[in-house]
Amino acid sequence: MEKEFDFKNIGKQMPYRTPDGFFDRMQEQVSARTKVEKHKKQLRMRLVIAATLAAAAMVLGLVFFPAGTPEAEQVSSNSLLVATGIDYSYSDAMDNFIAEMPDDELEEWVELSEYDIFMN
Repeated sequence: MEKEFDFKNIGKQMPYRTPDGFFDRMQEQVSARTKVEKHKKQLRMRLVIAATLAAAAMVLGLVFFPAGTPEAEQVSSNSLLVATGIDYSYSDAMDNFIAEMPDDELEEWVELSEYDIFMN
């Protein structure tokens, strides 16, 4: 083999040889691989979007619709709360509440009502 290589002797000929149809097959293979990779990226992106939407829906569901229903608290008999199933009116309930109220609390109510801007 010669140590010195002269490009002028080659001229405009291709110094390398390739099999027939090599570049055509390479182009087809590259386009097939990129389509598969593009499809995989689209599928992966769709999965990420779906998972994000599902997580957001769960968070919003927990915020707007709490999981547990609050348990009813034990309410004393002289409470101002009036259940909807009671046969007597709100004024009757207030009369009962005031009648059962201790005198010292009743005096405080009277004092507070004197300065109440909504009642006067």
